[in-house]
Amino acid sequence: MKDHLVYLTILFTLAFFAAHSQSPTYTWNSTPQNTDWNNGANWQGGIVPTTTSEVVVNACSVCPQLSTNTSIARLTLNINSSISLASHTLSSGSINFIGATVFSNGGKIHTPKVDNIQGCSFRDGAITIDISPEGIGGIAGANTYYGPVTYKWSRTWYGFNHAHGGYETFKDKATFINEGTGPFSIARGGNAIFEKKVEFKNTYQGTMDIGLMGGITFKDTVVIYQQSTNSTRIGNSESANITFLGPVFVYNKTATTLMAPLGTVTIDKSLSIHNELTSGIDFGASGGKTILTSNATFHHGSHLNRRIYFRNFTYQNTSVPFTLDIAKVSGADPLVQMATNTVFYGEVSIKAPHIMLDGSIYYKKAVFEKIGGNIGYSANSQGGNVFHGETIIKNIGGYPMNIGQNIADIYHGDLSITHHGSALTTIALWSSGHQFNGNVFFTITAGSTGGITTGESNGAATLAQGKSLSLAGVSSGLIKLHGFTQKGSAPFSLILPYLGTAALTLGPRSLFEGELTVTAPHLYLNGATFNQQTRFTKTSAGNNISTGGNTFKGKVFIFNTASSGAINLSSQNADLIAY
Repeated sequence: MKDHLVYLTILFTLAFFAAHSQSPTYTWNSTPQNTDWNNGANWQGGIVPTTTSEVVVNACSVCPQLSTNTSIARLTLNINSSISLASHTLSSGSINFIGATVFSNGGKIHTPKVDNIQGCSFRDGAITIDISPEGIGGIAGANTYYGPVTYKWSRTWYGFNHAHGGYETFKDKATFINEGTGPFSIARGGNAIFEKKVEFKNTYQGTMDIGLMGGITFKDTVVIYQQSTNSTRIGNSESANITFLGPVFVYNKTATTLMAPLGTVTIDKSLSIHNELTSGIDFGASGGKTILTSNATFHHGSHLNRRIYFRNFTYQNTSVPFTLDIAKVSGADPLVQMATNTVFYGEVSIKAPHIMLDGSIYYKKAVFEKIGGNIGYSANSQGGNVFHGETIIKNIGGYPMNIGQNIADIYHGDLSITHHGSALTTIALWSSGHQFNGNVFFTITAGSTGGITTGESNGAATLAQGKSLSLAGVSSGLIKLHGFTQKGSAPFSLILPYLGTAALTLGPRSLFEGELTVTAPHLYLNGATFNQQTRFTKTSAGNNISTGGNTFKGKVFIFNTASSGAINLSSQNADLIAY
């Protein structure tokens, strides 16, 4: 019996302290004297709330107004209620606003916890909602902000979800700041529309999702500051649909900004990218789509030592060229990659230390200039590109450049390749099926010891019937045509400058269907097939030793006009003259 009494006493004591440890609740009177928060007569019980009070405001026509900075434990605003902050700060341990109106003219709500803000109106002037420290919570949506609003978030782990159900409307400038290490997302399942300028600032270690499973329409300028060590992501789910009707500015300083990693992002005005330090930008990383409409333009500022990836990227503007010019910087090695399902309907001009072309389509003139970085890794383009207009490729940085390494490229227009330095520019390294459907021009700058090759490692390329390969700009270095097929029976010529030092190699696995005339300072015949009459002229001093393995199906004329040096054929394999 004694034990039972002790047990009941403990239960009573715990219940007593639990009941009395709860914050007292203060409810705004249904018939208050005035709007003064600090007037006890306006509160049920006649006492003004304190820092430990839980405050409830129900539907009211005469509603509370702050006259000074105020602190409470919790604030609940129910349907058809309101509060006026004026220019003051309301600090509350938590908030829950449903169907209420908040008036502010430079005021601030400071809370570590948001249970919900749903179906509310924010009116008059500017308001700041500071969810810190260790903020947690979410906003269901269906709110309308008539004045400027700033959402500031700081959390070391849990995330904050803005508009995870309803439709948010922002009629004035909006600013979102993530200063925490946890994630911050807007339009997580819900939708939002912004009628004025918006700024997103990801400043510490957290991620920021702009459009996570929801849809957003931006009608004015959007500025994104990516300064966190984790990414900012725009359109980070397959259901995300983000539309920018005004200019978009992205400033990267640390981690990568992911544009449309999974969703669809449409830009109708302009996109400007500015990268610093170790930052970069990645379009369509996981299958998402970025579309710059026929009205949109692309601009790029400084870019140091990170990459820019273009995947599933569409540039529809046919009147303003897409231009990207990235200078090399000491200690940096930036790379531009044009990858899968990237389409350019207008002209393209790209200049960068390293360029990779991996599965893109170009409908007009495309110019690529690889200027070489300081680290000097090879830029190996996998291939799979289709070029409908004129294509100009320049490798002038002194480092290797492989074009169409694993998948065939198709050039429907003329192709010009310029090489400088001791390395090689290689087309169709390993892959077959490359097509040159326009005329081809190879140029090697004076003094270069490297050169241009095709099919170096069992790759293959075909020059269409009636098209030419011009080598008039090759005064030094080397040209190697491996796996090269010249289609058609029309006469064909390969003429290098008479007084140069360049070397031309034909074969192995090369086929010339037309009558062929070749003039070169140095000449090597290493496993090619010649279907018609051929004329070869060597013009420079020095011995040229060919490995042989050639097949000649027509007459063969070989001339050595050099002052000294020999032409040696079949040094390793027999040649076949089948004429």
